Amino acid sequence: MPKKIIPLCIFFIFCFSLCSAFEIRALWVTPWNLTTKEQIDELVNDAVQSNQTEILAEVRYRADALYIPNKMSSQYSNPEPRYENLTNPDFDPLQYLLEIAHANTLEVQAWLTVFCVTPTKKEILSSNYIYQNHQDWILTDNYGNKMNPAKYSGYFIDPGNPEVRNYLINVILDLVDNYPELDGIHLDYIRYPDRQFGYNSIYFKQLSEEAVNGIQGNDWRKEQITEFLRVLRSKAKSVNPRILITAAVIANVQEAEIDYAQDWINWLNQGIIDRAYPMAYVKKYGNFYRLLSEIGELTPADSVVIGLRAWQDNYPKIDYPAEQIIEKANLVRQTGFAGMAMFNYDSLKKTGMLPLLANALWPRQEFDLFAYADDEFLTQITTSYRYYNYTAADTLMATEQRRQKSVEMVADPPDNSVREAGSAYCDYVSYQNEQYYFTFFFPSPGKWSWEIIDLQNSLIYKKHGFFPQGFYIDVWNGVTKTQEPISPGIYTLFIKDEHGNLSGEKKFIFK
Repeated sequence: MPKKIIPLCIFFIFCFSLCSAFEIRALWVTPWNLTTKEQIDELVNDAVQSNQTEILAEVRYRADALYIPNKMSSQYSNPEPRYENLTNPDFDPLQYLLEIAHANTLEVQAWLTVFCVTPTKKEILSSNYIYQNHQDWILTDNYGNKMNPAKYSGYFIDPGNPEVRNYLINVILDLVDNYPELDGIHLDYIRYPDRQFGYNSIYFKQLSEEAVNGIQGNDWRKEQITEFLRVLRSKAKSVNPRILITAAVIANVQEAEIDYAQDWINWLNQGIIDRAYPMAYVKKYGNFYRLLSEIGELTPADSVVIGLRAWQDNYPKIDYPAEQIIEKANLVRQTGFAGMAMFNYDSLKKTGMLPLLANALWPRQEFDLFAYADDEFLTQITTSYRYYNYTAADTLMATEQRRQKSVEMVADPPDNSVREAGSAYCDYVSYQNEQYYFTFFFPSPGKWSWEIIDLQNSLIYKKHGFFPQGFYIDVWNGVTKTQEPISPGIYTLFIKDEHGNLSGEKKFIFK
């Protein structure tokens, strides 16, 4: 057998095994980005160019429809009106999105707000079916006061009311029945608005006095949501066995249960939902790390897609830069979750951040296979790039020219060949898609820093932050602290602990 064939065969086997370890890369897309064909064409193009795998399209914003209710079959009653900004009565945004997204190998889930059913704009309440016909369904607090919709993003209807649950299940089954191409139903606001709601329900008051106070009462609230999901899942799977049932959930597990009666850990562990998307929207890295650690301990990680904050509080001011999103996305990969979802597409589009994130996180990998067959390509792909995913199409295209820049590691001296226990170190550095990738090992979670020094002991670049235990890939764009590209030469990388003590070092030749 020719020399090049053996590593090439191994490579194909490896690439196809990567396909099975599929990373989900999703965009939450709000209704105002789905009202015309032109918008949807642009969305799909952006998703393809940024190497996404899934679109979460909000087709039920507040008890309305960015689709055609009872389109072909009226087996499941659905009286909800079309979304207010749809000007063409014949246009079906969901059907059009399904057609072109699937043609581009993108999955589509119908994102639905569930128990929150009205917008905050009072002037359009006159067209809201539930507000006009079922105000008795709207939740009141423990004193019987109607909720403040401005505080809670709209009015919520009572999950403890069997009529409410039946109504919502019919609306959702109408979608499952009339859009068999759907990949999933993605449930949002699948919860109570706050801890003070639900106990004034006549259905709750039917319980014994012993159950009214304390945790037993919250158990009742949790069971109302959970039972709704059990019934929905069973009926939806009977209509379309391949449909996924997923949910956007409060990332803080205790807060989700106590405040919102959202027992999503139980939903996952019992198989009531297929996948959870915890909305881990905290800004501080340490808080984000703690959230992911707790979720990872309580759930099957391969059923969890981490929701990442990707919006600006004071746009057009950029107060949440792309670097912070990239840092958190890398941690998601390190901790073994099924993937990540960005909230939201509209914000990424306005700020122009989507291409930046795509270049750093989701580059399309195309290789000249024979050019790599005799070098360390297989080693590189199984270490530095192990968090990227390759489709069969990516593998077969193999057309991108090799980058001219490269990094060569200088061998450790003999006295450094065995690392001290408990020390941090850099295992590998590589150059790909105009980014440098450093593979670090940190012996414990905490504050660490790494810096690059030239032969004159001048500081070229420094980064510090909260890093997880174990292997971690960090990214650097090759720009020095003076905003100049790094020059070819020999450099030393130092890793230090939170007290500034040297823990590990490595020499590199940047070519």
